[in-house]
Amino acid sequence: MYRMATKSYFTLLSRELLTSGHFNVAGDETSVKEHLNKLTNEDGLSVQTLEETREAMYELYGGLLFIGIVVSTVLIIGTILMLYFKQISEGYQDRENYKIMKQVGLPNALIKKTIRSQIIWIFLLPIIAAVVHNLFASKIMYMLIGLFGTRDLSIFVTSYFGVLITFALIYLLFYWLTSRTYYDIIDDYSI
Repeated sequence: MYRMATKSYFTLLSRELLTSGHFNVAGDETSVKEHLNKLTNEDGLSVQTLEETREAMYELYGGLLFIGIVVSTVLIIGTILMLYFKQISEGYQDRENYKIMKQVGLPNALIKKTIRSQIIWIFLLPIIAAVVHNLFASKIMYMLIGLFGTRDLSIFVTSYFGVLITFALIYLLFYWLTSRTYYDIIDDYSI
């Protein structure tokens, strides 16, 4: 399959419009290439084969995928580190309050429940906000991806929820690490 682009004689605000056509050519490959080269030289056409078009698309999509992965990784790491160090610094500040709770006679299970609810709210609110924002932005993202020629809704939904679930699992892992460290700080009364 070949892709042909021609310059149109119509102008829009002093700019030439580019039109393109896609067609299948039957025949000997060398004679087809000779004929297309002749057309290219005579009429100013630009001809690309299916392989050339596919390679250009892979380059474009590969670059966008790489940039998306790098930016997402940096933002996830930044968010998680901010929450982690915020909780750790609060753990050192709250240690005396929990020590007083222990001295008053509150059971360890209640103290753990209080710590767990505090950390859940600090970690749960951002993930809920992110999911809600993403759900509202999903239509816009689908339209933007459509500009690159991808209009398959099932692929979009699968990828969308796959990324959302992966992010939630990574976030859950860091919640677990943070809550464990926070409890260790609170539980260490010897310092």
